Amino acid sequence: MNNLHIGLAALGAALAVGIIGMKATDAVGRNPEASTKVLVQSILSIAFAEAIVFYTLFLVEVTRRWARRDRSPRSPRRSASTGRT
Repeated sequence: MNNLHIGLAALGAALAVGIIGMKATDAVGRNPEASTKVLVQSILSIAFAEAIVFYTLFLVEVTRRWARRDRSPRSPRRSASTGRT
């Protein structure tokens, strides 16, 4: 199930990067003098869109480790008053 989350995040980022590139190309085509400003803004937007994938990878790995920790067998604890298990 976690692999689905990674795939959807990667798909969303890829679509976002494509849309950002398309809109940046349209903006520079309409106003060539603003190409530097459009380039800077599109690079920042692409970086933020790609960061979503890294956030998803991090969260999936954290939840996998957390789930593994909860399933691991624990040793029985001793009672503080009697010293017995």
